[in-house]
Amino acid sequence: MDKDTAVLFASLGNLSAIIFNYWLGHLLYEKTKTKLRASKTGRVALFYGYKYGYYSLILTPLPII
Repeated sequence: MDKDTAVLFASLGNLSAIIFNYWLGHLLYEKTKTKLRASKTGRVALFYGYKYGYYSLILTPLPII
């Protein structure tokens, strides 16, 4: 397999994983949000997610090998 094909398949796999994880997160958001707010580390994770979440989504389609 040549390098271009490998990068293409890695990118497609990464993109499909992003879509699946977004769908799963959307489906389970309310249930996990209450559990995250109950713990100290969960509140920190929510803080960083709200602060940097949209900016980090820009980089998610890029394959990092």
